[in-house]
Amino acid sequence: MREHTQIKEQKIMDDSTCCGTCLMKSDLQNSTDKFAFLKDNWPSFGQIESIDKLSKQELNCTLCFLNVLIDEFVNEKSACPNRVITRLVLIRIYVQNSMELMELKELQSEQEKSDGGK
Repeated sequence: MREHTQIKEQKIMDDSTCCGTCLMKSDLQNSTDKFAFLKDNWPSFGQIESIDKLSKQELNCTLCFLNVLIDEFVNEKSACPNRVITRLVLIRIYVQNSMELMELKELQSEQEKSDGGK
């Protein structure tokens, strides 16, 4: 395990976008260096290709984690490059848009099924 990341006991998510338990969130909140935690545990952050492959549940978890991560960086006084925070915010927007598109496709599919049954 890396120097700045520490594993703590599992906690229940308290964010309204979250749906269960998340070790990554609790580990982030308990880490002494949030930026090092990000680099150690999510080295591919910002790669849109990886986001496009996520399920609805995974998108929801990613959105929750991004919310917590951005809040931690904004509230923390340690040095985190503005470009990293900007990138995280843009990724968050992309994840939100991906979730909305997925929901629209589900609604469209349901509509097509109900139209076909008439």
